[in-house]
Amino acid sequence: MAGDEALKAASRALAVSLPEDLLPVDIRTRAMFGGYMVYATVLDAPDEDFVSNPDRERGVAVINDGHLFLKQKSELDDRVGEIAELAPMYPGGANMWRVDAAHLDPVSDVLRELIVDMWRIEPKKKPRKPRTPRKPREK
Repeated sequence: MAGDEALKAASRALAVSLPEDLLPVDIRTRAMFGGYMVYATVLDAPDEDFVSNPDRERGVAVINDGHLFLKQKSELDDRVGEIAELAPMYPGGANMWRVDAAHLDPVSDVLRELIVDMWRIEPKKKPRKPRTPRKPREK
């Protein structure tokens, strides 16, 4: 089980380093799925319809087992394929883009540009329909 702890520590270290490394993209990580979900906010984004998402935050990646995974099957696959390889995030899981360690270097602008572009194409949250109040029970 020492290997599991080492992988968890590597994931935690990557999750902590991302917010500092990817500025001016604002990154927030949240423990989820046994790893970390990576949420991005593009600070200089043009005004769009963010009625249900006023903080402009969108999920763009997942950290698991010390690796950063980007979603597959988007219009950016050709560009992502230059810095990542297809691999499952966990045994038996669907393939996602696993980013090479060389491109996690904070000096590299390639990952930052991809995250900004993924943020731009990620579907916007739809506004929730207001709930209709329940009718009181008659006694």
